[in-house]
Amino acid sequence: MATLAMLAAAGMAVLGVGYAVHGADKTLDEAARRRAEIAWLDRIAGADLVPCGEDRLCARIDEKAARLGQQKQYRVIAVRKP
Repeated sequence: MATLAMLAAAGMAVLGVGYAVHGADKTLDEAARRRAEIAWLDRIAGADLVPCGEDRLCARIDEKAARLGQQKQYRVIAVRKP
């Protein structure tokens, strides 16, 4: 009887650990998404952007940086100086 009780307790412990790991995976995935969002927002906050015209943004371009994109249509925005 004691052996059956110990087996049942061990089975419940294994199930509990599995449930905890499954819950932690969701939490870790959410944390990774949040870190990526924060990194994106940090890039935007550091860019030298200003509102101009109606519903437009203007940027100071880094003239020394290489052009990017398949047709080299993009330029790197300069980092805002304090």
